[in-house]
Amino acid sequence: MLKAEKEQRLDPLLLTPREVCALLRIGRTTLWELRRRGLLRAVYVGRSPRFRREDVEQLVERLAVKSPIE
Repeated sequence: MLKAEKEQRLDPLLLTPREVCALLRIGRTTLWELRRRGLLRAVYVGRSPRFRREDVEQLVERLAVKSPIE
């Protein structure tokens, strides 16, 4: 099995709020503000919110496009 295939299998489809905060290096308040503004959607597993890795990556891409170049 290729290394890239192994890494892809290990990447979880859904991330916890704590994992998203660590990945983006933001606080929980900022995460919930992104959610409230509709920039990041939560998926609920029971009563536990989760975030799709793909949605988090797309958010980063959208924010990178909107950021002014310094």
